[in-house]
Amino acid sequence: MRLISTPFWLATPENEWASLFHRHLPRWLVINHRRVLQAFFENTDGRYAPLDNLTPIDAWLRPLIMWSAFTAVLVFLMICANVILRKQWVEDEKLAYPVIQLPLAITIDNSRSFLHGRIWIGFGLGAGITLINGLHHLNPMVPGIWNIYNFSHLFVAKPWSSINPVVLAFYPCAVGLAYFMPLDLAFSTWFFFLFWKAELVSGAIFGFVSIPGFPYAKWQQTGAYLSIGILALWVSRQQIFHVFSSAFKMDGKYSKSLFVNTDSAEPMSYRMAGIGLIFAFILIITFGVQAGMSVWGASFFRHLSGAFANRYSSACGVGTTCT
Repeated sequence: MRLISTPFWLATPENEWASLFHRHLPRWLVINHRRVLQAFFENTDGRYAPLDNLTPIDAWLRPLIMWSAFTAVLVFLMICANVILRKQWVEDEKLAYPVIQLPLAITIDNSRSFLHGRIWIGFGLGAGITLINGLHHLNPMVPGIWNIYNFSHLFVAKPWSSINPVVLAFYPCAVGLAYFMPLDLAFSTWFFFLFWKAELVSGAIFGFVSIPGFPYAKWQQTGAYLSIGILALWVSRQQIFHVFSSAFKMDGKYSKSLFVNTDSAEPMSYRMAGIGLIFAFILIITFGVQAGMSVWGASFFRHLSGAFANRYSSACGVGTTCT
């Protein structure tokens, strides 16, 4: 909703959004009618003020349909990609998918014994702390359980002050999720947090803090996402090659390769997944071109989103945050 409504609603003479990029925004993707936006952001009684030959539904309908269609195509593309890569991730690399381990354990035959005993103690502690703090957030009169500690006052002298804020938070849900993570992945999670803080200290020592954006944490994160996504595709290259070579055989027979035995265990055939992947790819590029992007720019966005989606899916398998 922000992407649809805020470009015109938050435009002011001070930020000069109107002159900077409004002319580049397709009107079929955003809401540019000021009175419609005012009714959306400021109306409190649930009724919309009358508009000249325009109802709020008319103004919102086309952008919502277009973005919903784009999202549906993107989700379909991810489903097709996961059908192609599932065997590599689940059967060959044997990714654990720790998020699903608890629901899977509940569904097995001895789930009745699993749901008794100490699991309810842990669930009660975690859910109780989260529920109480949630009520405290909504109503400060409700006492909360303090689980966030700020140590910034201990680091006031340079160069240590550059690492502020230093906050230690205790979230039971994060502790429970980390329990299912491999040790090397759990280590990398907190190690690179400390590494980022060390970059801030070294930047303060050598005077790099005057450089805008240093130490470029967002750029490092984006590079890490892309690298892991590309690496996951590279590791799966044989599976991808054999899936496409088998799915698009003119005689319709699958290869006898060990990498591709059958697609009977998949929600759709490899042929349908391959065709769907290409079709979704074309639709996303077409959407980008119609929105004002160049063909190369739209293609790069497609590959970028694909790398992120691939990294996201494989990360869920090894236990990184994917919620």
